[in-house]
Amino acid sequence: MRNLLTFCVLFLLLYSCTPEKETISKTILMNTTADTVFVRAMMNGSIDTTYSFDLAPMGSIEQYYNRYPGLISGDAFSLAITIMDSMVVSFGDSYVAVHQSHRYTGDTTRVIPYSSPRNLYNIKSYYRTVAENSKNFRSVIYYYTFTDDDIMP
Repeated sequence: MRNLLTFCVLFLLLYSCTPEKETISKTILMNTTADTVFVRAMMNGSIDTTYSFDLAPMGSIEQYYNRYPGLISGDAFSLAITIMDSMVVSFGDSYVAVHQSHRYTGDTTRVIPYSSPRNLYNIKSYYRTVAENSKNFRSVIYYYTFTDDDIMP
């Protein structure tokens, strides 16, 4: 009888556990230009080196990786840069543009507005693919590409 009780308890413990569900998202930024792209995260007028990076010509970088509990059926887009005021992007030494966040209130000269389909903060600027979608796990990858068209005179 004791063996049966032990078996029942073990059976319940093993089969009553459900695996945790999670969603991950990552952002890959690609540079298809012949220039190094310098991206500087700005917060209150200062460069935040934590979220700033350089992207070599024809290179790519996985910059942002996020984990979410549960399965997110919609977009799992959450750039770490969203806490920044803006992102200053320069192509070599030839062109500088500011990608404004939804809260940017600074100078609008050479600014790519939040609503632009080329803005780093705008989810519409990214190509999205679901890399894995199972019962307990979802993986979403967002791609942003810097192109020669981004280099304005």
